[in-house]
Amino acid sequence: MYFTHYSYTYNVQFNHHIKMKKYKFKSGIVLIGLLTLSMIASLVGCKDTETLANFDKKIIQFKFEKSKNPVLAEDSIMGIVDEVNHTVTLTIDQLGVDITHMIANFEVSDLVSIAIGKKSQEDGITANDFSGSVVYTLTAVDGSTLDYSVLVKVPKYNGSKLEKISFKSSFNTNLEGDIKGVIDETTHTVNFTMPFGTNINALKASFTSSIKSTVSIGGVLQVSDVTINDFLVPKIYSVKSEDGNNTQDYTITVVVENIMSYKITSLTEANAFNPVNGSVRNLTLTGFGINDAVIKMIASKQFNILGTLLIDGTKITSTKGLIDVIECKGSIIFRNNALLVDPEGFAKYSKIEGDLIIEGNSKFQLWNPGGLNLIERVEGTVRIVSQNILSNSLASLNYVGGDFHIEGGGKIMQLWDFKGMPNLEYIGGSLILKNNWFLYDYDALKSIKYIGENINITGNNSGYPDKGEAQVALVKYFKDNNVISSSCVITIALWDGTPVVYR
Repeated sequence: MYFTHYSYTYNVQFNHHIKMKKYKFKSGIVLIGLLTLSMIASLVGCKDTETLANFDKKIIQFKFEKSKNPVLAEDSIMGIVDEVNHTVTLTIDQLGVDITHMIANFEVSDLVSIAIGKKSQEDGITANDFSGSVVYTLTAVDGSTLDYSVLVKVPKYNGSKLEKISFKSSFNTNLEGDIKGVIDETTHTVNFTMPFGTNINALKASFTSSIKSTVSIGGVLQVSDVTINDFLVPKIYSVKSEDGNNTQDYTITVVVENIMSYKITSLTEANAFNPVNGSVRNLTLTGFGINDAVIKMIASKQFNILGTLLIDGTKITSTKGLIDVIECKGSIIFRNNALLVDPEGFAKYSKIEGDLIIEGNSKFQLWNPGGLNLIERVEGTVRIVSQNILSNSLASLNYVGGDFHIEGGGKIMQLWDFKGMPNLEYIGGSLILKNNWFLYDYDALKSIKYIGENINITGNNSGYPDKGEAQVALVKYFKDNNVISSSCVITIALWDGTPVVYR
């Protein structure tokens, strides 16, 4: 009897996907019947089908690359894949990083699709918000699925400081102006002194606190400019850090002073003027009924101004006779006084506690010695709108708490450069230089070490036309030396309004 060897090959098809596997069986006995071979093939087919019903569904690798996510400080952040709990954890050791629009690079098992909800994910392309846990669903070709939870950990801020707090007139209709609170970091108290007659039983506070901290009163979350509180009794503001580890309480006390504000428009009203306790909150002198003789008579009442002195639209010719006689502890504003010439009343001031605003006084001789050029510090905004200003008009100025705004408007006695003002180092608000006809040299402003808000340099240099090179060079210097922040809005335009593109 003779025996012949045969070889058989079977193709096995699974579901709607075709995966070819070859199984070879050799036999030395020709008596093995087709039935036996059929049974073997059937058994092998069942076993292979059962194995493929459990396709691998794995996230093999998950990471963030700096090339795809410029907000990252590191070149690559690799995720830790936990195959037991089906999680991926990434740790970004970087405070303040924005993870709401991150693009992931990932690798998954063969023949597996990946999605978040119904949104298909593409390696190195799809962006997602990772500020919370994100669930990726892996789907195999047989329809089976497996979820992975991806968690991105970032360090949280631990600050719990109340940085600023005030009551603003824009949110409190019963206030004529903004009232700033005085924060004492030693005792963690804040004191407000409100103008005479102010209703304080329903006020909205405007405040800032440490980055991503929360502020509450008795467990009730406070929203700046929105939440209303009764300040007839002190309130305790609790500032809690983002990481929850630090909380600092601040006691807010609001007192209404028994000091009035006055508006005087004539000699008759000036004669009747009688300051209570030698102080007034705000004093406004306005109208053609106010002249040099009237302000001297007012000054003879011997009082202090705790808030704002506004002299607007009068016939006075000199700043002397009032501000050099009385003490003004707040803002000083001279506006639209057509006959005003002499600035020498400012000679006694090295510091202005509020704003310094001089605008619309067409004859005001700002260049005169012994005037504004002795002022070293202004706690609020400096705004001078005048055709009669030179750089030595502010020769001693070192610190401006708010905006520094210099604006011309004519073609005579204009500001040419800032060489006569070599000391300015700090601007808490914005730098604004507008419509200064002959202004061409900005280099002396490189003495500035800090600008808190924005830069607006527009409408200058018609007398010395250029294409904005000097302004751009100044801003570039500020940027290179960290004088301005990344959020600073920079606006540069020529005299005719043509914008200068800054890069």
